[in-house]
Amino acid sequence: MPGVPLNAWLRAYDLEAPKSEDAPLPQGIEPVDADVGALHVHGFGAGPIDGGRDRWAIFVSGQAPAGLTVHFDSDRGTETLHVESSATLRSADHLLGKRWFILPVVGPKRGDVTRVRFDP
Repeated sequence: MPGVPLNAWLRAYDLEAPKSEDAPLPQGIEPVDADVGALHVHGFGAGPIDGGRDRWAIFVSGQAPAGLTVHFDSDRGTETLHVESSATLRSADHLLGKRWFILPVVGPKRGDVTRVRFDP
């Protein structure tokens, strides 16, 4: 639905609209097109949660539940965080075959990050 922040770990849906398994990715995400192990990274969004950290939503799909390592490069160095598919709070069978789902990460401020890299 319009107005949901790109960094939201949970998405809002119009319950009156017909259900679609092909929900489009939110407009405005930072696009990525990368196969990373068992996952495909489609993009990410980030937004503030406090003065020092941001909430990141990594939009992925995959044929098997898998974790993802995210490297946030900045002028101060690299912060590396690992997130498992269980962080979605959804069972693996609900994630398989979906067009995309969100891996949530709390990381550095978006404005400080010069590059985001991914590893399995």
